[in-house]
Amino acid sequence: MTANPEQTRPRRERPSGSRRSRVPAAMAVAGLLLATTACAASEPPRPDPTEVVLEYLDAIAAGDATTARQLDAAAIGDPQLPDVDADTLRTDAVLAGAQRIENVTIEADTTGDEDTRNVSFQYELAGQQEKSVLTVAWNAEAGEWQLADSLTTDLMVTAEVSRIEMKLVSFAVPGATVTQVDDPAAATMSFLIYPAVYSVTADIDPATLVDPAAGITQEIAVDLSVQPTARFAVTQLPASG
Repeated sequence: MTANPEQTRPRRERPSGSRRSRVPAAMAVAGLLLATTACAASEPPRPDPTEVVLEYLDAIAAGDATTARQLDAAAIGDPQLPDVDADTLRTDAVLAGAQRIENVTIEADTTGDEDTRNVSFQYELAGQQEKSVLTVAWNAEAGEWQLADSLTTDLMVTAEVSRIEMKLVSFAVPGATVTQVDDPAAATMSFLIYPAVYSVTADIDPATLVDPAAGITQEIAVDLSVQPTARFAVTQLPASG
């Protein structure tokens, strides 16, 4: 009697990598993806990046240099230059004695990427409209937007016989007095200052002015276009004391 081929055929072993054995692994991967998505979705939304810029400008407008310095501390850092003074003129007293910015507005739309945004703004200073952009960066550790730029600029005060014969001189603004040393190599070149209009009075002899009627006080508008410099034209430089 002939054997039935179906009865004598040896049974095949199912390969260890069969589709059935991969199903649990596929389910595990899908579960991991779902868990990752759920974690990402649970992250709290970031605050509006324009808020820190508005707070900064409002502080400058209000004469609150203390708050402004806290907000732009990371942007300014350590100037690392011995001839730049970052502290003397960035005070509440100095801002309080200046004609400050006003009518601050912030553009709601920003540009940039996920962690860096560019915030457009404008304000008025002494009747002139100023427009610019400040960059803010996301600090993941602090969970907040921080200023990556500041509105500080460098004020210089000089007495000049000519463009090549000049001297950094002592001066005063309402709220602060700056004393320069006689040695040009040791003098402070410039002073960080916030946007405003400042009355700068140079410590020079009025009799040495090229134009005595000009006086030793100048109104210096610190805007966003050029470095502010109070230049006093004299017939001779102040003598070393």
